[in-house]
Parts: sequence; structure tokens; C-alpha cells
Amino acid sequence: MIIVFLILELLLVNWGTPAPGRMFAYFMDEWHGVQAIRALATRGTVNIPGAALGTPGFYAVSGAWLVPPIIFKFIDPWAINNPATALFDQQKIWWILRTSTWLWALAGIILLKKIAKNATWLVVFSPIWLAYSSIFKYDIPVAVGMLIFIWRILKYAKNPSSRNWVWAVVTTGLVTTLKFSLIPLLPWLAIAWLLFTQQKKYRQLIIGLIIATAMFILLGMPDLWLPGHLAFWRDWLGMVFAEGLEQAPVYIWTKIYPELFGWPLYLSGLLGLFLLKKDKIFWLTGFGLFAFSLLTIGIGGVAGRATVLLPFLAIGATRIIRHRVLATSLIFCQLLIGLAWWKTQTGVDTRLASSNWIQANIPAGSAIGVQNIPIYQRLPDILVNDFYGLQYQSDYPAVYQIKVDSPAEYVVNPVNSLGYRQIALFSSPQSNYDPIGGLSWQPTVRIFQKTK
Repeated sequence: MIIVFLILELLLVNWGTPAPGRMFAYFMDEWHGVQAIRALATRGTVNIPGAALGTPGFYAVSGAWLVPPIIFKFIDPWAINNPATALFDQQKIWWILRTSTWLWALAGIILLKKIAKNATWLVVFSPIWLAYSSIFKYDIPVAVGMLIFIWRILKYAKNPSSRNWVWAVVTTGLVTTLKFSLIPLLPWLAIAWLLFTQQKKYRQLIIGLIIATAMFILLGMPDLWLPGHLAFWRDWLGMVFAEGLEQAPVYIWTKIYPELFGWPLYLSGLLGLFLLKKDKIFWLTGFGLFAFSLLTIGIGGVAGRATVLLPFLAIGATRIIRHRVLATSLIFCQLLIGLAWWKTQTGVDTRLASSNWIQANIPAGSAIGVQNIPIYQRLPDILVNDFYGLQYQSDYPAVYQIKVDSPAEYVVNPVNSLGYRQIALFSSPQSNYDPIGGLSWQPTVRIFQKTK
């Protein structure tokens, strides 16, 4: 399992990385994560413009992972003055940080094998596990942090000693610093104590919760008292939960999640959770806490944020796949589903292919219109380079004139495939544009020229 997983991930290590000929990363959350490491090392906080926002635990661990390559001069972060410089050094940083995600994933595989046994196959070859193990982001570490918590709690359930309780408390305090979405571990810790403690001394529970909460605040929000950061945390949390205004629970739970997890894991996991006999209350209350936390942010509770459900689906699936034939069938189907996603990342990305098409078919010096903000529009590489290259280097050899939300002879729409009328609106409501090229695979790219 580990060998197959590592081979699949290794073949994706170059996908969308900054590299000679390409500024920024295709997956911009990675870019913001790298800026968070820089900010944490230089300013003591990750919560600055341009960096990933939230708790610093994951970025502190990732920054430590970069220290040996810096010492042995494999990378030179000081050579990177801006996004247009030292692109090969930037690419090497991406390689290193992506391998750190693999290490988190390997730790998760080992823990899953201890906790969920055969269901490990369903998790490891689910689209969400393969996808977020291939990039530098905190979603797989979040799932692994939950598994570490579960492992320590099950140790406590088996032997409810003071020593195991201290381990559970410390583990909770530490893993919650990985990401704010792990806060539900605190009430789940209390529920676990109530369920598994035979001789209840409530002072032990209260002290444990105080310690775990204090660890989260001191290590997970160390910038709380920096000038202006109390207001930042208030505004940031308000922004996160404001996403809950856009609710689509039926669509999320019946369409998006089955595609993210793969239906073999998703269906067997949900069904198995309610058929559990051992520790059923413990697992259902934990699942309820995290499911509710996702519901509070509505449509924002998809993609990587949904990894908090992986441990519960794995536990539920163990209840279903006890028979060899059923287990083999589900694992085979899950492997096919995971490989179908993986294959989409192995071909030539449309951002590179469309960049080559533009240079072959649109004259140099032409004005090309794009929407704001260019780095988030999945634009062809050449357009991103030309737009941002001039911002960082006055002598950058730009090929095209990039016009943002303004009239231009050509228009590129890499996000919406509905047609040119919508994309042409920002150029001029009266202008007409004809499609002249594009690529239909994801991300979809459409190229238009103004009617003469």
C-alpha cells in the first residue's frame, strides 16, 4: 500500500510548481502556505497579507523541515527576492514541502492500519487523500492529527490511568494548533473522559480541559496580543463563519462528499458508523461535532476541509468490510476511483497547453484581457508571467500586454465555459467577441477575439 501510494505521489511532485518559465503555483494555497512559513520565521506570525491565515502549528513543523536542506545548501531561500526570481530554488522548496506532506500521510497510513485495519485501503486510495497528499497544505496533517488524538484516547479507554489522560490532554492541545477546524477535539476530549473514566474525579477533567485549551491559545494563537491581531482574529473568524450563509447541505452530502471520498468509503463509512457496537456513542458524538462544524460554514465545508471526516468514515467502514469478498470489491472500486482522479493530474495542464497555443496563434505585443485577480484565474502561464513579471522586474521581457478588467483585442476566460458573452462583459457591454480557440479539459480555457 505504501509503495503504491508513494509511486503515485512521486509522479505528481512537479505538478503546478513554480519553475523556470512559470511564476507562482497552480494551487495558490500552496503559495500562501510558503509565505506563511516565511512570515512565521521573520515576523512571528502567519497572519499577514499574502500568507495563509490561521494557526501556526503546521507551518512551524514545515519550517523546521526546511532547515536541513538550507544547512546543506540544497536550497537558498535568501535568493528568492520576489516571485520572479530564483524559480528553480522555489521549485526545490515545493519538492521538499510536498515530501513533508507524504511523511504526514505515511504516519496516517500507519495509524489507520492500527485503528481501522482493512479500511485503510479505502482511505489511502480515496480522491481526497491522494489529492491533498500531493500538495503542501495542512489538510492531510489535520486528518493525521485527529488520528493521533484518537489513538491516544483509545489507549486511555483501554487503560484509564492518569498517565494516559495526561498524554491525551497534551496531544489534544498540540494537534489543535495545526488548524482552527480541530477545535471540536476539545469537547470530544471531555466526552471521551465521561465515557471511559470509571472513577470520575471531575477535577481531573477540568484541569485537563484548561491545560489543553491553554496550549491551544498559547501555541495556536501566539500572535493574539500583537498590535491589531485581536481585531484580526475577530474579523477572520467572522469571515470564515460568514460562509455558512451559503448553505447547500443536501448537495454537499449527496453529491460533493461522495466524489471527494469515493462512494465505497463514503457509503460504507456512514452506514457502518450507525451499525457500530463498540464505543458507538464515542464515535457518533465525535462525528456529530465535526459534521456540525462543517455545516456552520456551509459550502465552505468542502474540499480539504472535509478531511476531518476521514477518521470517522474509516472506523465506520471497518464495520462493513468484514467479509473478504465485499472488502476486496470495495477496495478495487475505490482504487479505480482514486486512479481516475490521479490520471487527470498526470497529463499536460491546460495552463501550459493554452500558453503554447497563444504564443503560436496570437501575435506578440497584442493586448489580452483577463479578469481580476490574475493569479486566481487559472490563466495560461505566459499571461501570468507577463502580468506579474513587469511588477517585479522593470526590464522583464513581456510578450503580451495584459489588461485587467479593461477593453482588449483578445480575451482569455479560463474559468467559465458558458461562452464569450459573460467574459466579454468586463471589456465592454457593447463589444462582440468570437471564440478562436480553447481547451475543453479542466481547467477549461476559452480564448476570444474582438469582432472586426
